Amino acid sequence: MHYAIIVPKQKIQEIKNILIKSDLYDQFRGICRIKENELQKNNVEKRIIHTLRKKSVKFQKTNIEIQKIFPELKCDVADLDILIVEDKLERKNKHYELETFIHDFIKKISTRYKLDEDKCIIRTPTRWTIYGNMALLPKNAFSSSQWTFLSTLHSLDRLAFYEGIAKYIGVTHIAMNATIPPNDPMRIPVSFVPLYGDFGPRISKNPTKKDFEEAFWVTTKQNGIYQVWSPMYTMFSRGNIKEKARIFRFPDVKNAIIADLYAGIGYFAFSYLKAKAKKVFCWEINPWSIEGLCRGAQLNKFTYKKSNDLNNNYDDQLIVFENTNKLANKQLAEKTKNIRHINLGLLPSSEDSWPIATKMLDSEIGGWIHVHAAVCDKEIYSWTNKSKEKFTELFKHQWEVKIEHIEKVKRFSPKSLHIVVDLSCIPKTKKN
Repeated sequence: MHYAIIVPKQKIQEIKNILIKSDLYDQFRGICRIKENELQKNNVEKRIIHTLRKKSVKFQKTNIEIQKIFPELKCDVADLDILIVEDKLERKNKHYELETFIHDFIKKISTRYKLDEDKCIIRTPTRWTIYGNMALLPKNAFSSSQWTFLSTLHSLDRLAFYEGIAKYIGVTHIAMNATIPPNDPMRIPVSFVPLYGDFGPRISKNPTKKDFEEAFWVTTKQNGIYQVWSPMYTMFSRGNIKEKARIFRFPDVKNAIIADLYAGIGYFAFSYLKAKAKKVFCWEINPWSIEGLCRGAQLNKFTYKKSNDLNNNYDDQLIVFENTNKLANKQLAEKTKNIRHINLGLLPSSEDSWPIATKMLDSEIGGWIHVHAAVCDKEIYSWTNKSKEKFTELFKHQWEVKIEHIEKVKRFSPKSLHIVVDLSCIPKTKKN
């Protein structure tokens, strides 16, 4: 149950602004008309404003009670009234159940920890992402000052709190998301915060087979493709799903050989294989990502082989080099024939690998280089043109480089976008 305020039409904006300023306005339920079965018909010129404040005391509908429940309302409340809202649909809603648990939990511990219940009537997290048995909360889920009481709880009480959240969400593990340091080539979520469940021991050195076995792994499925990762050591962005699907429409993928210079857990490599590519050469330096890549390959029934060289001719669909891509063209040696697509999927920039990429495309008929980058909104087109010129220089002006497409994938930061630029690269002597 939550409180709503019955407001004359002429005061709606005033009361709404006060509630917004006090973080009490319920944006989900918002403002609605009064139904006849809720109040008398003579209130048709009034509206109901739903709030995030939960019912915590019994009261009569008087103006004194309104000021008691909403001390934030410093205005004239003579023409306001209170409504307690509870409906069947709300009771079935998972978010409502979670809200109820949290407020009941606070009420239960308030005396023991000398908490002011009114100050702890807080905004419950409304967004989370489910990956397998894990719920991933946004990094600011508990950032409000009203959540500071969590740090004062005994470890057992804090465990009970998160255990209750896990129960109502329906998972065994809970964690808070974290941003990836922009200059970390291994893309490890170092600020990832496990809240509930066994995520395995923290490993700072090179992981062993035992470390992999003891770690917590998550599996999800996008576009019919499984992806596997250990969230403590590897990032995953569900926002890449459209870009993964776009690969299915790339030209000349069937039976072609692909190079993915920043393979990760197979974010894009698996999409090429599903699009019937013959083989994908992968480079990755994060051992946790490599393990996830191999586990994902098994689930998707792709054959794979980990390697440091190509002295042998492998028939596997996925060849994984456990090292930096700086020597990629030398590792492939004479085996670059028919490499038609090169994926450069590192953010915020993959520019370090551009020179290598120009040496790997099929030297007879060329192909495509797909350049991922995080670029300021206003600079997308100028950056793309400069990138094209840079690749033209790297090809020593002997290849024709064309911008075929600019894909805006997702927001990377408030002022920049994750984009992918498809560059068609054809040797001038062979373009006809």
